[in-house]
Amino acid sequence: ERLMSPGALVAMLVLTAARLPCLSLALRPSRMMSLSAASAKMATSACAGTVSASPVEVVLGTMTFAEQTDEETARAQVALFTSRGHAHVDTARMYVGTKTEKLLGRILGKSGEKPMFVATKVNAFAGHAGPGGLAPGPLKAQAEESLADLGVDSVGILYLHAPDIDTPIEETLAAVQDLYVEGKFVEFGLSNYPSWEVAFIDGYMRERGWVRPTVYQGMYNAVTREVERELLPCLRKLGIRFLAYNPLAGGILTGKHTADNPEPGSRYADTSMKAMYTARYWNDALLSASKGISAACEEAGIPMAEASLRWLAYHSALQREPEQGRLRDGVIVGASKTPHLEQNLLAFEHGPLPENVIAAFDVAWGAFRPVCPKYFRP
Repeated sequence: ERLMSPGALVAMLVLTAARLPCLSLALRPSRMMSLSAASAKMATSACAGTVSASPVEVVLGTMTFAEQTDEETARAQVALFTSRGHAHVDTARMYVGTKTEKLLGRILGKSGEKPMFVATKVNAFAGHAGPGGLAPGPLKAQAEESLADLGVDSVGILYLHAPDIDTPIEETLAAVQDLYVEGKFVEFGLSNYPSWEVAFIDGYMRERGWVRPTVYQGMYNAVTREVERELLPCLRKLGIRFLAYNPLAGGILTGKHTADNPEPGSRYADTSMKAMYTARYWNDALLSASKGISAACEEAGIPMAEASLRWLAYHSALQREPEQGRLRDGVIVGASKTPHLEQNLLAFEHGPLPENVIAAFDVAWGAFRPVCPKYFRP
């Protein structure tokens, strides 16, 4: 049976601290984030304030920061997020050509109240670090640049954003271990890797006594469920928790888009992510199926976005209770507008859905399944 790794244990203590007012933070290792006294101040504030009732971990996604979300709005969103009893902020080196990390670093530096747990990702994508971005040199350079832009000495999670087909994975993993030994991160994460490679990576690291992956970030929502078939069982076996991105299917599950009229300012408009999200979700099968979801939500008196998040929180295959050796699963949420983020955060606390809405999601998944994007890259 797999025991909880030191990194995962630290993560559990810190993330739980944001939810339990009675939990002392006196034992928080200084290595956790190197966020100075300001972090302890924020942690104490979070423990004394609102406690989230969400059954899953809620993570703030920052992919829209510095593009759809300007700095003033982003600052308000970070403040709102922490005020609701959450502490985990997710970003990536590639977001908006590194501008997101720079903006987030300015917010955290000026606020004096840094989030307790920040995660970032190094990548192998052309136009950013790639090709070969996860070779030892480029990988370490990305990590150091991320830390500098975020204004921290160490991050809570360092992810490999996706496979690098130009670099032997063994070389990448050796570089990851070097960064871990240097104290640059606490937990090792994977994103967009196929299940067979997750198993290989875990075994490779275990055999050498190196840092093993404890968290996986993947595409999952009510109409995109490919991870359920093979990936989630693999993660359960290995004791790796799962964080779902794209919980609203790139905005399709907000009900604001029609086939002829994408919402202005959305990621289907002129943004750096337009091509990727159009290929992923903008198709007749999903847009047509979403009409049935919209009708069911209207009948139940529940906004479509709220229903989609509640499906993940209460009806999906996510692990809702911590088990020995692993934390709860979670959902990454974000919004270009602060009122939308507030609605999204509250959705997780509104309980299970009525049967007609659950059934509508199942029907939509059945319609979209034949053309559903795969959960891994490339």
